[in-house]
Parts: sequence; C-alpha cells; structure tokens
Amino acid sequence: MNTGKKPKTFLCIDAGTTRFKTAVISSFGTIIAKKDYYYKDPLSRNFRFHYYRQKDFYEAFKLTIENIKKEFNLKKISAIGVTGHGQTLVPIGKEILPIYESFGFLDDRLYSYVEIVKKYMKDDAVSLMYIPLALYFKNELPSIYRHTYSFLTPSDYISFLLTKKFFTSVSSPTIEPWKLESLEKFGLDTSKFPKFIYMGQKIGNTTLKAKNLFDIPEGIPVFAMGGDFAMGELGTGTVEYGKAYLRFGTSAGINICWDKNITDRRVLSYKHFIQGLWNISAIINTAGISIDWAKRILKIKETPKLLEKSSKNILFFPYLKGEKTPLWNPNITASIIGIKDGIDKIDILFSILLGIIMGLKEGIEIIEEHGASFNKPIVTSGWWAGINWFLQMIADITGKKYATIQNSDAELLGIAVVLSKAIGVYPDLKTGVKTIVKTKKIFKPDLARTDYYNRFYEKYKHIRDKLYTKTMSTHNLFDNTNLIL
Repeated sequence: MNTGKKPKTFLCIDAGTTRFKTAVISSFGTIIAKKDYYYKDPLSRNFRFHYYRQKDFYEAFKLTIENIKKEFNLKKISAIGVTGHGQTLVPIGKEILPIYESFGFLDDRLYSYVEIVKKYMKDDAVSLMYIPLALYFKNELPSIYRHTYSFLTPSDYISFLLTKKFFTSVSSPTIEPWKLESLEKFGLDTSKFPKFIYMGQKIGNTTLKAKNLFDIPEGIPVFAMGGDFAMGELGTGTVEYGKAYLRFGTSAGINICWDKNITDRRVLSYKHFIQGLWNISAIINTAGISIDWAKRILKIKETPKLLEKSSKNILFFPYLKGEKTPLWNPNITASIIGIKDGIDKIDILFSILLGIIMGLKEGIEIIEEHGASFNKPIVTSGWWAGINWFLQMIADITGKKYATIQNSDAELLGIAVVLSKAIGVYPDLKTGVKTIVKTKKIFKPDLARTDYYNRFYEKYKHIRDKLYTKTMSTHNLFDNTNLIL
C-alpha cells in the first residue's frame, strides 16, 4: 500500500541479548540508517555468568545514537519505540545508571531459584522466567534490593532514559511478565515492579534530560512495544492464520499463528495480540551461544560455508544452558556423540549447527502433532537470517520453505509497524505489516537432502531420549559414557 503521503520516520530500538540495534525506519519500511553495538560480552569471560555491566545498555544506546546522527537529523523523527529481550532485570535507583549489574536468564546462579519457583508454580512458565531473577537480588544482594527503586527490563530502561517514566512494556495482557500474586507469594516488594503498559500505548515524551544526554529533540512521543518476540512477529508478518517465523539469535525459536490453543507442555501457547489467534512457540535455549562458544574454543574466526559438509554421524545436543523445548530442564548439560580419529574442528562446528536445527525441527514436529501446519514460507529474523547457505540448510533439514525480508532484524520493522498505527499512518497492525514488511527471497528444501536428514533425525531423537530422561535431576551427565562439553 502506498498512501500517497510523505512517509513518517521512526527511531526504532532493540536491546537484544547480545547485540543492541538502533535504526531509523520509514512508515513505508525503508531502512534509512541502522547501527549495531555488541556488549562487552561477559559470557566470553565466564560462560557460567550472564550479566550486563551497569553502563552496558546506556553505553550501547548512546553510541548507536551518536552514529545514527551522522546520517540522519533526529529532528525529523515522528515517534520512538523500544523493544528488547526479556528475562533480564535492571535495578534502577532514581539516577541514570543502574545501581548494580543486570542479571539475565542464562546465569547459572539463578538455577536454585528457578527450582524454588518451579516447585510452587510449575505450570506458570512466565513466572519461571522473571521471579527467580528478583529472588536472587532479594536473597543474595539484599542491600542492592533495598536500594532498588524499580526493576526494569532492558527496553524499559531505555524508555526510562528517554521519558523519565517507570513502566513495564507488555505486548498484550495475556503475556504479562509477572502477576501480583506471584510477587506476593515469594515475599517480593510489589512497589519495585512498575505498572504494565501495553503495545501501542504512549509512555511519554522525550525530556530535556534526554536531549542533554543523547541530543534527542525534546517532546518526541515514545510508545510501548512489549517483548522482542512480539515485534519479531510483526516484523515478519506473522499476524495471520498459518503464518510462521524463525528467530535465530542468542536463542532460537519457531512461532506460528494458529486458531487453536495447544496444551502440550513441550511448547508455549498463549493468546496472540491479534484477536482470535494463538501464538504457538517452540524455543531452543542456546543457539547463537552454542555456535559462538564452539568458534571460540575451536579458534575459528570466520564461519565457513557448512551446507555441503558431511555430518560424519556426529550428534550434538546443544544444552549448554539447559533446554526449553522439549525438555524444559535448566540443569541438563550438552553432549557430543561420535568423536573419533579423523574428525576435524569443522566437523564439530557442523554438528553443533546441525544439533540446533534438529531441535528446531522437533519443535515444528511437536506443533504439527496438534494439527497446525507450516504450509507458508517461514519468515526468518536474526543475524543468521542474513546467511543464504544457512537458510538453505534449515530448509533441507526441516523440509519447510523459508523467506527473508528487507532486513534480518525483523524486530525493528515490527516497531515501525506499531508506531505507524500509533500515530495514525495505518488504521491497524495488519495494514501496516502489508506495507512495511517486504519479502526478499524464498528458500525451498532439496527433498533428497531432506530424506537423508530425516533418517539422521530419528537417530538423533533415539539417542537423545536415552541420554536425557524425564527423571534426570542432576546437573551433568558424567555417569554416562558420552563426552561432555
């Protein structure tokens, strides 16, 4: 759709798990300017810990804005939206910088608190994501907890820097990050957790303080976005029945819009922000993390093209930080099967990538068991979505079609969709999606390769089921004969 009007321009911000992205995008979907910032990766210093320095998010925002300003006059911005990864709590006083480090969902120190919460709220997957973080601050860092005025997610912290408003942005009322009764059950101070504000609602306007800090003009409206997964759905056009998307970043997952709820606990199912639809999701906990970890210890600087690489029957189970779909166990560890003389580091890297995709294939299979179907091209987002051979490999292994769009960071496009509706450019989200999101290329599976990988997949599941049983409660597999990574 072309309205015939001059397009509006938006400042779109995504505080990702590994990479912070800032872009200027038009209401027609044109990427006018875009800058990335990689955090000073604490995971590379000690894989057991997942935290962000006090200044990480502030520094990422400031530096990306400074680079954006070299290419675009921010006085032309019509509105601002911020999304980001969840499952990280930023402890804020009343000053600009957090009063302590921010802990994320991959931190081993949270495991004991996950177990505590799971004992009392085993059916509440969302509480398992956030309540353990808050309990860690309360019990392990009591002084920091007492002096925390508000716990914010990374994206809400950026919105706070812009507006001086304390809110928790949520995509829809059906996926709120915590419930009042959950906080009270575990003795948490409810006043430290801000009120919810929902996708498309106005948080406030940019302040004079924001102008002084970032040279962003005062008075620009800032709107709530909610989580990055919701922006990914919008930015990939996953807002209609049967539409699906693959996000592949630090973690990975498959989402599909469906008209029925799925109660299988191996996947997540919750009401979509589009009325009448359900969002069905299968999640792989450590995708990009596994690849980065392997490249680091194997001393591989550039990822080689692995599409044609033989698997040599090596099996890798990518559970470096436990696993979500299908096991939902934070305590299990990764393993690799089939190491022998003649195996090189590229074989190992390929097996790691293959293991991640096998996990995604199983997620698709579980969802299909309940009647859903992936008949339309699955739109991709994330850094790996820009690598053609990788997308072809996923198509071959899963037997599904995949599509790319004009920018692999779909979350940024999703923000532009919400802002377009919020200021009245388009009457609804679906209309915005049809204009802003543009398909670039489609990858079709090579059925001969799919047949080969299907046989490999059956072997993968058979061995996985023997290694990782439902009764497993230990943190490692050293009582097995496999090599543990």
